[in-house]
Amino acid sequence: MTGSPLPFLLLTALFLAGVCCAVVRTNVVRMVLGLGIAGTAASLLLAVLGRGGAEAGAAGANPAASASASAADAAAGAAATGGAVAPALAAAVIVVGLATLILAAALCVRLYDRHRTADISEIRRLRG
Repeated sequence: MTGSPLPFLLLTALFLAGVCCAVVRTNVVRMVLGLGIAGTAASLLLAVLGRGGAEAGAAGANPAASASASAADAAAGAAATGGAVAPALAAAVIVVGLATLILAAALCVRLYDRHRTADISEIRRLRG
């Protein structure tokens, strides 16, 4: 991979911000949003890593060094197809993560309706 490390650094920072938000906060809604941010950042990192690997594989295919032009075309086609798998998988993971986030938000609403607070320490104290 000859690309810039900037996307990796940004996505890593976004992931760490999401984990920090989920761990440090006591508000249930902010914890759920932090986990959603961390999951989306991890999925996007998967897509960026998959796309970078396909570019490196396509750049490494040298038609002059191969035995025939058809073998080089097959290698380039495999690299191009492999590059589309990771972003498609990341998109599917993001959709599943969003569905999970919506379910968690609905549970947060029910929790607030029952206890009239979103503070997790207060809810633990009221457990009885």
